[in-house]
Amino acid sequence: MRTLTEIRQMPQTHKLLYRMKTETNPAKLICIALWATMAIVTWSCSKVEEIPVELQPPLPYQHTALKEITEIITQEEEISIFREVYSRSGVKEYMDSVRATTADTLTPFTLFIPRDAAWQAMGYNVESISNLSAEACRELIMYLTVRGRYVPTNTSDPVSGTNTLRPIIPARRYELQDSWGSIQVSHQPYLLYLAWGGGNIYLNGKEAGTVGNDIHPATDGAVYLINTLPIKPRKTVYEILQEDESFSFYLTALNISNQVYQEFQVGIDPENRSEELFWTTPEPFINDLPQLSSFTPMFGTITTGNLNMNNMYTVFAPDNQAFIRAGFPDIASIADYIRSSYVTTTGYMEDMRRRPRYTNMDSVLNHSFFAGTTTISHFPVFVMSRQSTNVNNQLVFTNDMVWNSVFRNEGIRRSVSLTFYDWTFFDENLYDFSQYVEERSELKLLFRPEGNRITIQRGDAPDGRAAHVVLEQSDVVAMNGVIHRIDNLLWPNP
Repeated sequence: MRTLTEIRQMPQTHKLLYRMKTETNPAKLICIALWATMAIVTWSCSKVEEIPVELQPPLPYQHTALKEITEIITQEEEISIFREVYSRSGVKEYMDSVRATTADTLTPFTLFIPRDAAWQAMGYNVESISNLSAEACRELIMYLTVRGRYVPTNTSDPVSGTNTLRPIIPARRYELQDSWGSIQVSHQPYLLYLAWGGGNIYLNGKEAGTVGNDIHPATDGAVYLINTLPIKPRKTVYEILQEDESFSFYLTALNISNQVYQEFQVGIDPENRSEELFWTTPEPFINDLPQLSSFTPMFGTITTGNLNMNNMYTVFAPDNQAFIRAGFPDIASIADYIRSSYVTTTGYMEDMRRRPRYTNMDSVLNHSFFAGTTTISHFPVFVMSRQSTNVNNQLVFTNDMVWNSVFRNEGIRRSVSLTFYDWTFFDENLYDFSQYVEERSELKLLFRPEGNRITIQRGDAPDGRAAHVVLEQSDVVAMNGVIHRIDNLLWPNP
């Protein structure tokens, strides 16, 4: 038997069991039996699986069955001109042949089908297309056909970005002769730029339809019914700018800056070492104009998903009126301004050892060129590298400036790196430079939608002079980029 003190110190549950154990009252024995029975039932229930309830037949889900591309083309209205051109293009036979040689007989293709009104706006009608050759029909339709299914995954997104697509049209072939006299073959693909934003479809920057009504997924791809007729580009950025007289001030300003760099040997030290070194003769500093004017296509075969956009430019080109508005009424005034640059002064030539410096005009116009990566290298004098840090493998269209949150919040950022080899410190014995200079900076262009206009400003001068994108004359697609016309020079001051 336990003492009274021991019993008082026991936990309540132990006290109950102790009392039941020590007392022989029949009622209490019944309580013990009931308690044990409940424990056994609880344990046994935990081992029993529930009997599943029989489910009722599933509710019918109403949806529209997908059609094949051919069926959509046959049944849709207002595409009679497309149907005629398509039937003579051989594109259907091309798609069938691709599918016949793959394991998947439904290899997807995406077709962009302009409505009749879009063809008519470009000067085509039912009568005129009958005079088109089969080759012309094939070129028109192949530029509007892309292998793969391209549809937005979430139509509620404010923007899905600009997708760089390669149509099935063959790339443009170039034969280039290098400095050794060898012929090298390169290819420049024709590209198509697709975006979805604000419920709209954009092709090459132009609003082409609505996401909800004009995109039709198919069993073998997708069909877009569009309100524009994109035509493959035939000229480079430089050729387009050169042929448009309204950009003559712009190209002349770039050219005069290059002349100044040549005349004042910018990038070559005061001793003007002109002898051959490292099997090369030093050349003065230059700007981006030579890269545009001597366009070099991509080497090798370029496929969708592996596009090299480094030689593709987004150009914000000020027209002649922009120069006039900034106080330059003619070419002479532009030349006078550039030739008063710091790089032409005695102080620069003596104190800076002719380290590369921009002219006052180039320091403004540098904000007009953007690309994935561009390099101006005149070894062994300097290497200038510019890289867009937040624009990868795409051109920038007006729809990007309006809808894309990255461009709205950050603009376009372009890092600039300059490595300058100071010829004054060349070691004849080591055949190397004992001193060189590395400089880094950043260019940034900011976008701000204002009603029906897009305002752009320099990132280093957000309160400086603003320019506006001339929407009606922008999104001009070239072989190597896109051109936007702007109405002012991007001065750092208001």
